[in-house]
Amino acid sequence: MASKSPVAAVVLASLSLAVTPAWGFEAPEYYAATCAACHGVTGGGDGPVAASLDPRPSDFSDPSLWSTRDDATVATAIRDGGAAVGKSPLMAAFGATLDTSELDSLVGYLQTFEGGSETLEAEPEPEPHAATTGTGSASEPDRPVAAGPTVVGGRPEPDLGRGQVLFRQACATCHGIQGDGKGPAARFMAPRPRDLTAGVFRFRSTPMGEPALAEDLYRTIERGLRGTPMPGYSGMDADDLWHVVHYVQSLSRAPTASAPRVVPVPAPPPATPTTLARGAEVYTTAGCVACHGERGRGEGSAAAGMTDTGGHRLRPADLTNPRTFKRGEDAISLYRTISTGLDGTPMVGFETLAADDRWALVHWILDH
Repeated sequence: MASKSPVAAVVLASLSLAVTPAWGFEAPEYYAATCAACHGVTGGGDGPVAASLDPRPSDFSDPSLWSTRDDATVATAIRDGGAAVGKSPLMAAFGATLDTSELDSLVGYLQTFEGGSETLEAEPEPEPHAATTGTGSASEPDRPVAAGPTVVGGRPEPDLGRGQVLFRQACATCHGIQGDGKGPAARFMAPRPRDLTAGVFRFRSTPMGEPALAEDLYRTIERGLRGTPMPGYSGMDADDLWHVVHYVQSLSRAPTASAPRVVPVPAPPPATPTTLARGAEVYTTAGCVACHGERGRGEGSAAAGMTDTGGHRLRPADLTNPRTFKRGEDAISLYRTISTGLDGTPMVGFETLAADDRWALVHWILDH
């Protein structure tokens, strides 16, 4: 397993850093937790998983590399992924995990390795699809779909061999070779990487306690999760994304539903003073205050000591800070989270609430 690799152990032990939670940011910690496994502790492109990547990660210490990239190109590569600048789609998109000021800070930190900006190793130009699958940016609105998430491209026949290769290249650093969430970088991350073998996925379009759709996994991998180290792989070819999804599903010990039900997302009512007042009332009567607090800042009486089913510490979302909405801050994503809950956490689904009440709560939160 990757978590037992002596190379990984030496490299990551030398970091002696813990990732800063979503409500704070320091570029060195972010780099250590998110980038060093590929690019190395000193930016030399020699991280513990670099040997398995083709092309190899950039060597930030190479002076000849820095002279060919400006800050805007570096920022685009980090925000939108390697494919956005004509490089490897294995360089994921981190736009969902960084705001503009944090992105600027990270670019500046990369410059300290040699005094330039980031690049990626040269490789053949990507297929046209790879540059057009979307940015995975945090600012990209959710697709307005009532029945469930929409994905790019059709679904190919499963190729678990290809999926395993891609998983080991792009995912195992965090999730581990076995998919158990124990990759070499996992201990530096907050929240911790998901144990994919449990088959418990938080961001679904299905009811609480039911398996996620393959489309749900596709969307998470494609777009990433805001406020976490989970980047988006929007630059990866759509067929390859599907192969990763199928491989992730094959790791799960949980049964797969033959015909899972999708929680519908009806058209929202307008946000009026009456609707907002109703939303405030629902916030109290539905029990949201217990976790999220009177002010909605994640400081409720039940927040202290909150953990997920794996025993990892959790903090309720700060509803006054949309960057803590991991699925996205748009209304449809928020409605889905309220309706389906987040499996494996104390956040239950409220599908039993009337749809208009759920929409009133959404409007109130977004206006709060």
